[in-house]
Amino acid sequence: MEQNSTHNIEPHYEIKDSKILTKLMDDLRIREKKGYLQYGTTVDRTDYDHLMWLQEAYEECLDMAVYLKSAIEKIKNK
Repeated sequence: MEQNSTHNIEPHYEIKDSKILTKLMDDLRIREKKGYLQYGTTVDRTDYDHLMWLQEAYEECLDMAVYLKSAIEKIKNK
């Protein structure tokens, strides 16, 4: 699902998106669709205040820390 697009940075410069950026944007779109299917809304929802979004982000970071530590330990124990 690669789709390289171009962006004008300055009137005389045009760059092509890197393959990594294209993959990242694809992943973001997939995550948004998954979230919408699971929760019936996007992050444009209005029932969350700033504190609730910060709590969500904090909990995601905690999950990420667990995944990273697990991967590190598996690599160290090989």
